[in-house]
Amino acid sequence: MRRVLIPGVFMIVFLFSYSLFADCTKDTDCKGDRICEDGECVFSEEDDDEVEKPKKPSVKKDTGSVADRKFLIGVDTNLFSYNRLKYTAEDDYGWKDEQKLDNFYTSIGGADLGLRLGGVFYKDMFVVGSYVGFSFSKMDSLDWKHFDFRLAPFFEVSFLQSKVRPFLRFMFDILLSKDIFENDNDWASDESFSWALGASFNAGLHFFATESFSIDLFGDVGFSGGKIEDYDLTRIRAGVGLGFTGWL
Repeated sequence: MRRVLIPGVFMIVFLFSYSLFADCTKDTDCKGDRICEDGECVFSEEDDDEVEKPKKPSVKKDTGSVADRKFLIGVDTNLFSYNRLKYTAEDDYGWKDEQKLDNFYTSIGGADLGLRLGGVFYKDMFVVGSYVGFSFSKMDSLDWKHFDFRLAPFFEVSFLQSKVRPFLRFMFDILLSKDIFENDNDWASDESFSWALGASFNAGLHFFATESFSIDLFGDVGFSGGKIEDYDLTRIRAGVGLGFTGWL
């Protein structure tokens, strides 16, 4: 009798304590759509599937419009420049004739216009293209007029992806020039043609007014050597230029 009574008492105590500490014993003990499982009120698996999990916001990588640019077209003009010309000739006896001419040029009283065309690579950092320019200057005191034609393949590198962008430009210059010296009678003239090969270096800033248009201010330094009639010609140039560029 005692062997049956003692386990029965333990069973009653266990069931009473389970019902005392459990959240529920049947589905009706749970609120809402929950059901009773193992003494706890939980949502059924079907209800869990219907609850949408919050989606993570998609983050789009901004590649920037600069990656889509392929070409540029620009117009340049020379605001101020200094040219030092040196003419040197030597005869058969070793006698050397040397003449020097300093020329200060401004956009007032002359004309200087150039066109730049190029291909843009790697988010505007590199540009490879060609420059074609024409300039005209004169000195009334000497009745002298000077015409220049310039063809210059160039390579440009930029350093920052910002609205104010520093750049360096390297140019290989091919120069063709014509000089006209008029006499006092105004009915005759002395004309001379010259050619020169050289290199020039530009350092400046692109100021981007919009994503596809910039105003450019740069310094220009160059050296060239060539021939004018029987004279060897060397020219050193330094100046300041202004440009406008469209990035396409």
